[in-house]
Amino acid sequence: MVQLSMSSFGIGRQMVPVASQFASVPAGQSVSLNFPTPPNFIGEGAEPWLGASVNLQHPYDQDLANNQAASMWMGIDIDTAAEPGGVLSPTFPVANEFSTATEEITLSIIPTAGVTVSNLPGPISLNPGQVQNAGFDLVQAPAMDGGTFLVPLASVVGIDSNGNFVGGLTIVGAVND
Repeated sequence: MVQLSMSSFGIGRQMVPVASQFASVPAGQSVSLNFPTPPNFIGEGAEPWLGASVNLQHPYDQDLANNQAASMWMGIDIDTAAEPGGVLSPTFPVANEFSTATEEITLSIIPTAGVTVSNLPGPISLNPGQVQNAGFDLVQAPAMDGGTFLVPLASVVGIDSNGNFVGGLTIVGAVND
């Protein structure tokens, strides 16, 4: 069984199951599945960014760790005419939607080669259900050739005070020339 879940954008957001499908996949093969997107996640009034998670359940796999995947991207426009060294300052929500206690969430930022990070946030203390914006500065790599394409800039991972992963996201630059 393949289960699709979605969430509001941010780190530490609760995933909501939205659809599931059964699929039979022969060894060494792959299949494509299409899932309908629920109306509350698209269209007017919907959030501009979402999170998606896929969970696979099958009885014969010895390594259950490879049965989950998640994706949460935040797009930022990059002006290719900007001088190298320009600063982008993304902000995103960090939430405590999993715990009934106050949690301290520490963010780790992993920049793409050629991108540097500054003004990192310290640990964020959140009460149950609380959401707070966090951010940092990304210093752009040298200017890129023209065209329209996506460039990964950094990945962000949130870890709670017990060392548990609470979520992550990737910040992607949309280069428009």
